Amino acid sequence: MVGIDIEEIKRFKKLTDHFIERIYTKNEIEYSLKKANPHIHFDGIWCAKEAVVKCLSGLNLIVKKIEILHKENGQPFVKVTDEIKKYFEKEKIKNIHISISHTNKIATAIAIIEK
Repeated sequence: MVGIDIEEIKRFKKLTDHFIERIYTKNEIEYSLKKANPHIHFDGIWCAKEAVVKCLSGLNLIVKKIEILHKENGQPFVKVTDEIKKYFEKEKIKNIHISISHTNKIATAIAIIEK
């Protein structure tokens, strides 16, 4: 299964604190705010969350329950919650891989399930 999302960066330039706190985890907020253009990274993380939701369509997920983190080398990954782990076991899913890319105008992400 594959999920993909693309968004315009300009939609994320004026995010309210309420929206940020409702959608993003503490780790995602800290990561994005450390960047020179946080809105670009908020957008990329949003796209990754949406791609994961599309990939895991059999699971009714709330985007805040999906956490997108980054390894030291910058590679993004999905932090798997207990709810998602149970779904992985049921569906015999080994892993979910994600990739995020952006320019100054658009961000996109793809999620791919490995069985």
